[in-house]
Formats: sequence, C-alpha cells, structure tokens
Amino acid sequence: MTRTAELHAAAWAALSAEFLSRRPGPDGEPFRLFDSSTDYLAYVDGKPRYEGGRSFPAARGIVLPEGAPTDGVEAPTVHGLGGRKDALFMDRLRREGVEVFASTVDMIHALRGSSRSSSRTRCLTVVPRSPGASPTSRCAAVTSPPSCSG
Repeated sequence: MTRTAELHAAAWAALSAEFLSRRPGPDGEPFRLFDSSTDYLAYVDGKPRYEGGRSFPAARGIVLPEGAPTDGVEAPTVHGLGGRKDALFMDRLRREGVEVFASTVDMIHALRGSSRSSSRTRCLTVVPRSPGASPTSRCAAVTSPPSCSG
C-alpha cells in the first residue's frame, strides 16, 4: 500500500554507519557498510526488526547478544539495534513522508462495501501460486466468510 522500502533501507544504512564505525573490522580495517541495494534484500527485507538486527551484523561476522525489549537504542544488542533502526525509520517517516500507491487506494475504494474478495475454490487455486504460500496459509485473509480449514 505504501512505498516504505526506501525509508527502511535508508534507516538500516544509517544504523550500519553508526554501529559499524564504532567497531574494529576483522583485520583492523573498517567494516563494509550497509549497501542499500544488496544488503537490504539479503539480510533485512521482509524480516521482523529483531531478525534483521541479528542477520545483518552476522553477515559481517558480528554476533550480538539478544538483549531484552527494554534495551535502549544505544545498547549493543539485537534489541538495541532493532530499537535504533525503528527510531531512525520513524524519524525519516516524519521528515519525508511516504508514497502511497494510488492503485491500492483505488482498489480499497472499489472493494469497500464488498462482502467477499474470493471464493474458497478460487483461493485454493490462486494462493498456492503465490511465492511462499501454502494452500491454506492465507485463505482466511482473502475469503469471506473465512474458510479454508484444510
């Protein structure tokens, strides 16, 4: 519905610059910073915030302690990094805003008031062809009334 990937990638890049600049690299050389075009897709896109806080540092050979949800944004933990990334993202969102896909808004207006979006049979035909979907994983979300119990 919105184009937030650029804001997320920019927040991860800013976090990377802050975090990695404070750590010596494996040979005393600086760590390779976050590359928004390759690292974003490989290590953080589509993952929950804390999973990205694990996978991106791990890609640079850094294993962080998990920490706790109460960790501050400066804590060198998975939760601390996740919190800092979220703060950077929200700051960019407030400053820059986000693009809303007009086609999605149009679709929502067209569907408003509609009581269904797909039949169970159609759902079982279409959903399995969706990347990463099982025949029943998303049916409840796209049928009305919810069905697809198996």
